[in-house]
Amino acid sequence: LRTEAVARSVSRRVGRISPEAVLLAHAVALFAAGADLPEAARVAGLPLDVAGAAADALISAQVLASVDARLEFLHPLMRSALYEELGTFARRRGHAAAAETLKVRGAPVEAIAAHLLAGEPTGEPENVRILRAAADASIAVVAPRAAVRYLRRALDEGAADPGERRALLVELGRWQRLTGDDAAQETLAAAFGASRGTRDEAPAAIELAGTAFVNGDHAVVERTVKAMRQAELSADDRLVLDMLLAESLWSQGAFDACVEMIDALPEDLPGQTAAQRMALAMA
Repeated sequence: LRTEAVARSVSRRVGRISPEAVLLAHAVALFAAGADLPEAARVAGLPLDVAGAAADALISAQVLASVDARLEFLHPLMRSALYEELGTFARRRGHAAAAETLKVRGAPVEAIAAHLLAGEPTGEPENVRILRAAADASIAVVAPRAAVRYLRRALDEGAADPGERRALLVELGRWQRLTGDDAAQETLAAAFGASRGTRDEAPAAIELAGTAFVNGDHAVVERTVKAMRQAELSADDRLVLDMLLAESLWSQGAFDACVEMIDALPEDLPGQTAAQRMALAMA
């Protein structure tokens, strides 16, 4: 009840100033860490001088403060009140506009991607690039769940060409599996289906078979490996797929069939690659 009272009070205080102040306050509310005046003016759709006058009025009314040349709310509850006052679609449109504004000034990809996550897909290839870069940055700091969100949103953008879309599906499925996301196998099945006859076929097959093995879905492991029998694969890719099938057979208690696959391995595997070491470990 106290929060609702604060929200009503802030909304009334801002509304009494001017319509431009309402627009500017809503625009600033879209930026969790505050916004500089040109950014907020652009998102609000106001000329810079009009936005400046509205900002001064909001500061005088003790709604906003100027901190290091950035506009911020005096209290997080104020920001929350005005943010929630925006409807769902208005918020999404606002975040899309904020992302475009940050692109113009060359903001860090993580800052732009945060708004893209909250905004509407616009079908822009540049957004896919930004979201993939944000995913890479998340992985670099060991934040794979954030990477999953960025990659999923990159797919939703709908601007990736077929090759890039296949790569996105494989990457998304891999990180979904590593974070325990139940959607991993479905994502990788889509990647494999879209990759048949392309250079992305082998990585998609390996990720799908590996994920299906982890899930105990041995039928999918067998079906995937057999589907790749006639494909042109590197020796290592062939080895990995065969060993995934061998592991699957062993897990099902089909020991003779598993051992038969192990016996077919070259006798002089040097163990110089991950695939060779996997096979030697199985042997």
